[in-house]
Amino acid sequence: MPLVWRRSVAGARLLLSVAGILVEAMRGGPAASLIIPLLVLYAAFSLAALVFSQFDRSSRALLGLLLDCVVFMILCTGDGDARLWLCSGFYFYLMASAVLLHSTQQLLLVSVSALGYLLIVQPSLAPSLWSSLLPMTALGVVCSLLQRSLRDRLFQASRQAVLFRSEARQARQAEMERIAADFHDGPLQSFISFQLRLEVIRKMLTKSVAAAAAEVEQLQELVRNQTAELRAFVRSMRPFDVDGTELSASLSRTVEHFQKDTGIAARFVGSGELDIDHGDTSKEVLLVLREALTNIYKHARASRVVVTAERRGETLGMQVEDDGEGFELAGIFTLEELENLRVGPVSIRRRVRALGGDMVLESRPGSGAVLRFQFPL
Repeated sequence: MPLVWRRSVAGARLLLSVAGILVEAMRGGPAASLIIPLLVLYAAFSLAALVFSQFDRSSRALLGLLLDCVVFMILCTGDGDARLWLCSGFYFYLMASAVLLHSTQQLLLVSVSALGYLLIVQPSLAPSLWSSLLPMTALGVVCSLLQRSLRDRLFQASRQAVLFRSEARQARQAEMERIAADFHDGPLQSFISFQLRLEVIRKMLTKSVAAAAAEVEQLQELVRNQTAELRAFVRSMRPFDVDGTELSASLSRTVEHFQKDTGIAARFVGSGELDIDHGDTSKEVLLVLREALTNIYKHARASRVVVTAERRGETLGMQVEDDGEGFELAGIFTLEELENLRVGPVSIRRRVRALGGDMVLESRPGSGAVLRFQFPL
């Protein structure tokens, strides 16, 4: 519970105890000589709770609530307008402190005890107090229930925030691993090959200049391929700047860039309206397409790629087809079968799962492959 709430409750208790002392001192009489010492002790307790903020916690806070209830019952034994206003204000404080610092069950316990005391003992102030105490009790119960509901929602929200942070951390880690693997399998290997070829050319120059020249031409081709691969790698590192209403154009640009960077003939066919309100879903769909195209360039040895996208109601369907070497296994495999067989791109399977989508792989070894996706919107 916030410190300011506990201090506010303790401060209100102290003010009420001082007000009670003043009212009894003005009234005088034998009853005042008995009640004033009790209120002085109660004021000392209130001052200690205000100074030591950790006092109103757990069991000690419940002890203070019970003591407040007893003091309220004692004050109800008198009469007069001043005592009536004091009792009404004290009961309002009692309900407010129970709402702020205690559970709904404890609030009900205190209210039932206080109202039961008035009903059974029937002090002189009881008839005048009912009209104010009953509405305050109902208000206190409603506020306590609302606070409990809000507290439960806050707990769920904080739990979801922790889960989201964990998922974001795992996603960053997976993306870092993917980038490291792509760089290791692509540019780094090409640089190592480039270094080895240079050493071969250096040795060949002492023996045959013509053979060294032919090797240089092959090395130039390697550099061109490496430049295209590095360009594609750098492009894959750039964040997407996509609006949900421009998904079709973003898919088309991704396919166009793939063709420009790799030299592989690629075509995009978009049918129907592809508008998506959720920008994060659009980005994830684009990441799936980009990874699928990257895998085709690295492993499929394809010469043609066709990407098709279509929206059917609240589902987005996308298909990526190539005429490359296909996968080792022939046939049609669902997402669950791919996960069980540990076949197919792991990162794509993970993204499809995160989106709550589905994926089907149709592999034709030597004749290409088809990836079909279904994403719920």
